[in-house]
Amino acid sequence: MKNPESDYLPDIFTVEFDAYIPHDHIQVLFYDQKNQTALRGGNERLYVMGDGMELGPAESNLPGNANLEKSWMHVAIAYTNGKMKAYINETRLVNIPNLGINPTGISIRALHAGDESHYFIKNIRIAEGGVSYYDRFLQDGKIIANGIRFDVNKATLKPESMGVINEIATLMKQHPEIKFSVEGHTDSDGDDALNQTLSEQRAATVVGALTKMGIASDRMSSKGWGESKPIDSNGTPEGKANNRRVEFVKI
Repeated sequence: MKNPESDYLPDIFTVEFDAYIPHDHIQVLFYDQKNQTALRGGNERLYVMGDGMELGPAESNLPGNANLEKSWMHVAIAYTNGKMKAYINETRLVNIPNLGINPTGISIRALHAGDESHYFIKNIRIAEGGVSYYDRFLQDGKIIANGIRFDVNKATLKPESMGVINEIATLMKQHPEIKFSVEGHTDSDGDDALNQTLSEQRAATVVGALTKMGIASDRMSSKGWGESKPIDSNGTPEGKANNRRVEFVKI
């Protein structure tokens, strides 16, 4: 953040960037708004290392003793009203329910950079408010899409569904490491067996649409659950609408 008079971060924000760390770590520092001095609540700096992250008392390593030094990694930070989560690639390494500070500015720095140690940061994105599909994927391991709609009792996509499907296709093109199980769900109206078949057909239709958009078929599978996994009551029209959904689940 370059302007100490106007820079700010809202109560809900995400920060994403790609980092190349040759050794040691980089720091993401959280600041107050007026004078851009580091906050002193114990959790004011996030250390990003090739093998993990550290933020105050929270410290975690990548699974399997992985070390991404001297290779590119994607860093994502999600802050929501005091709660902070941080990820390297798709792995959540920091989860603090109450950060104890209210960050309104950030800086990213590498203290050990030099002529023979080059650190790189690219594709920095700071977003206010709602969580993007990628952030949902990082946080939950899946994306629930109620905006994909079909003709009644058919697996034919309605035209208004293509906005969501286009966003999923864009996400998969931007992150070629992502693979999805595309899973269809119905409400409880109608015959159980027919709902099972319908959910399978709808999931396959979505996979077909994504394949036509250039997503490799080996990055996706399809599955139907019928009415067996509701996320809301089937006793109201609103609840049924929530249960009629397509989920993109991490493989």
